[in-house]
This record gives sequence, structure tokens and C-alpha cells, in this order.
Amino acid sequence: MLWGLATLAVWFSALFAGQRWRRLPAYAISALPFLFVMFMAFWHIDQILPSY
Repeated sequence: MLWGLATLAVWFSALFAGQRWRRLPAYAISALPFLFVMFMAFWHIDQILPSY
């Protein structure tokens, strides 16, 4: 759940940075942290769900 909140925080910070600066560089800079946090969130969700 905390990784999901961290994902939202990165997402909203990217939106805020896109409004303050040019959008493409702001989104490009925030893409790597966003992908890392999303990977960690999905990895932890995968650990919780039962495997078949």
C-alpha cells in the first residue's frame, strides 16, 4: 500500500513539474523514478497474491 502511495506522489510531482517547466523534460526526468516505484509496487503485490 505504501508503494502505491509513493507511486501517486511521484505521479503528482511529475504533473506539478510539468506545469512549472516544460512538459517533455519534466516527464522524462520523472519517468525513471516512476517506473522504479511501479515495479516495486507490482512486485510486492505479486508476493502477496497466491501462486498457482
